[in-house]
Parts: sequence; C-alpha cells; structure tokens
Amino acid sequence: MVARFYRAVEQKAENSSVLLKGIFGGVLNANNLKIITIKKNRDFHYLYGRGASCVSDDLVTYAIRNGRYKTARIGVTTSKKIGCAVKRNRARRVIRESYRKLLPFVCSDYDMVFVARVKTTSADCDKIFDSMRRHLIKLGCIKKIEKFVSSSN
Repeated sequence: MVARFYRAVEQKAENSSVLLKGIFGGVLNANNLKIITIKKNRDFHYLYGRGASCVSDDLVTYAIRNGRYKTARIGVTTSKKIGCAVKRNRARRVIRESYRKLLPFVCSDYDMVFVARVKTTSADCDKIFDSMRRHLIKLGCIKKIEKFVSSSN
C-alpha cells in the first residue's frame, strides 16, 4: 500500500512535469525531514484531554491544532502492556517510520500523539502506515495530494 501511494504521486509528477512541494518550500525528500517531538508531560495530557481521537485495533491517534509552533509535532506512547522493552521499541520505530513517510503531506500546525497497542508489535509497517493515514485524514491533519502538486513554473 505504501509503494502504491508513493507511485501514484510520482506518476502524477512525471506525467505533468510538476514537482512535489511541501510546507517548507522546494522539493521534499522524506528521508531528510526532521521529526519534531513532544516532550512535556503537560502537552501529552493536554492532547489526551482536549484533542480529537481516532481508534483502530493497532493504533490510537490524538490530534489538536497548535498555535505556538510552525511545524507539526508528534509524541509516541507505548505502555508496559505491550510487552518487554524490545517490543515497545519496535512499536515506536514502526510508528515513527510510518509518520516519516506521511510527513510531506501533514499540515504544519498540528500536535499529534500516537499510542501503540498490543497488535502494533506484530503488525508490519504497511499496516501501521494505512491505519495512520486513515486516522490523519479523518482528523484533518493531512493535506490532499493535489495541494502539494503544482507546476514548477
């Protein structure tokens, strides 16, 4: 699913000789974008209390607009219910990688918290990517691809 998603974007870009532009201007490369994280406990609790949420069997997403920051921030939460440290770290890695693939399409004024569930540890990256993409579209955190694709002239 991930490959199909990116292939569609690349085909649109090739067919109409356009560039994929993002919130920072210029051509975006998903490999070199920096993920800004939420670190303060009060920010996590604010998102849990006031943020909109979306739930699936392998991921829970909370999101709210931020007024202070110009870039999107994320937090990843894994509890001991998931398993040992190896499983928790794998869940965090998979969630961060899925978000990194979606980062060029995410609106820049949102704070998001992703909560891993037990099924996150056994799911592959494509399944988490699909769940995350559905959640972020439902919560309004993803811009449509047509907004990113514009002529290079």
